[in-house]
Amino acid sequence: MSITRSVPRRNLRARPWRRYLCTALKQLLSILLCLIVLIPFYLVLVNAFKTKGESARMNIALPTEWHFENFSQAIEKGKLVQGFFNSLLYAGASSFVGVMISAMAAFVMCRKRTRVNRSLFYFILCGLFFPVNYVTLIQVLNFFGLNNTRVGLVLVYTAGMIPFCVFVMRNFVLTVAVEPHEAA
Repeated sequence: MSITRSVPRRNLRARPWRRYLCTALKQLLSILLCLIVLIPFYLVLVNAFKTKGESARMNIALPTEWHFENFSQAIEKGKLVQGFFNSLLYAGASSFVGVMISAMAAFVMCRKRTRVNRSLFYFILCGLFFPVNYVTLIQVLNFFGLNNTRVGLVLVYTAGMIPFCVFVMRNFVLTVAVEPHEAA
């Protein structure tokens, strides 16, 4: 004879109801968070086409007249084209100099394994973790006469990217075989 136990049955209808409610609340929260993020973008976009008086009210209504000339005025008065080319110059120059210096330093630190090179690598790596003291940076730039110059800005950008570049390139060079270098 087998003895069967009766397992208490749970109310299976309550579970889907709770699941649907939980899903609906999650979706409602997601929609609310999306609106919090998207409403400022909508306001900026709509107010860009309004007159000065209409845009000062910052309402969500569409403009009465669409003013596309606002963009051309912003480009001319803000000197955006000149700013774009300045950014291109600074980014290109600092990237080129930083990558060249970092590649050479990483190669030497990998191929000549000395105590000095290891200590130098860790010293450069500290640049990733310690914050920049801008007061001291400005004083150094003033001392060398590089404050408010293009060369000074390129040097600052280059110095900021060197620790990360040396870290990445050194780890790459460690994966490359030594034999081709020795054969050359």
